[in-house]
Amino acid sequence: MRTQPDESKKTQSTVERRREERKRATGEVTICVNQGQTVLRGEMVDVSLSGFRMRYQGEPLDAGSEVEVTYPWGTVKARIMWLHVIAGWCDVGFLITEK
Repeated sequence: MRTQPDESKKTQSTVERRREERKRATGEVTICVNQGQTVLRGEMVDVSLSGFRMRYQGEPLDAGSEVEVTYPWGTVKARIMWLHVIAGWCDVGFLITEK
């Protein structure tokens, strides 16, 4: 007998992990890694009070890395919390660590 996953639990779990509302955002994002030795450019996807998500094409960065990010609202220091690679695109979630 095959059973389907309980979608209500999945949705509830996802909602509980998000402490802040996310809002769609657009604009160019520049990431500086290794004190500016590596520079990547991409597009903003969404933002919250403490973080944001962007998308870029290129080599994946390491989760946990501390980077400097310039986006439409200024420059911040951030930690890469997660990264997903799909068809050559990297989707990255950041936590802002210093404004």
